[in-house]
Amino acid sequence: MSEGIILRREAATAFSTRQVKLVLTADGYDLRPFGDPLAFSEMAAIRSRGTVPPAFPDSNEISLANVGVSVLLKIQIDGSDYLVLVAQDRGGAGQVLKPVSGYVETSELDNPFSTVLREISEEVLFKQGPGYFPFYFDSQPVGNPYELPQQSAIMELQPSSWLAGQQGETVFINGQSVRLPVHLYVHCPTNSIQLVYSLTVALEAWPEQGFFVEDEKEDGFLVSRLRPERRFVLAQCQGERLIGYFQLVDGKLTRFDGSGYRLSEFFAPRENRLFVTQHEGGTLI
Repeated sequence: MSEGIILRREAATAFSTRQVKLVLTADGYDLRPFGDPLAFSEMAAIRSRGTVPPAFPDSNEISLANVGVSVLLKIQIDGSDYLVLVAQDRGGAGQVLKPVSGYVETSELDNPFSTVLREISEEVLFKQGPGYFPFYFDSQPVGNPYELPQQSAIMELQPSSWLAGQQGETVFINGQSVRLPVHLYVHCPTNSIQLVYSLTVALEAWPEQGFFVEDEKEDGFLVSRLRPERRFVLAQCQGERLIGYFQLVDGKLTRFDGSGYRLSEFFAPRENRLFVTQHEGGTLI
């Protein structure tokens, strides 16, 4: 693997989050952060303690290690839809393809959608010539975290629906309604909850390159490094089915060799509508 280009370097201790209670109410699901802020290692320790049963107890309340977000980022072009997926090495669990996702930090717990926009700007880079395409939402720039040269053309993110006929769950955080339609699931093996948003970008033509940037731990720092060989995967959609996998290279879609990869738990069946008990969602089609 190439050395790549370092885009950002920051202390790993900068991260913090809090535990949450998921409460089933008459109006929907209410997420209630509690406890002191947790460093990443403290959150990871709670995630590893045990499996959440796949049902609500009589109290209608579950304590969880953390909140995460995922975004079903769909690219629409030439009458076809492509879902942006990124590769993750889960050690003994192997390689998986998953939606763009991240942990919700303490400062963003009251608005997890801000985490979604941050993750997109940090992880998904479309490049044309020397410049990168900026993402916009609601006519406002999402951000340029690495201060990269930008194209004048923009990529406008629009709310959408991945699951046909479903408008999302009614979700609150401390009694306040969550912005935009959202789905959610409890991942029992990691004692956590994931909020899932859907966004779409319409393109007239493919940019030249599509890179995926993932933070790497190096000597107590989180390093964001752009490696030319690390690219996101574009999964062609037919309804809710994924029918082919590609990467964007020199303005063209090239077949992605998914040998040894599996889909993440997002694609696994739910128990009692909400609970995922598996670490992964099956092999690539």
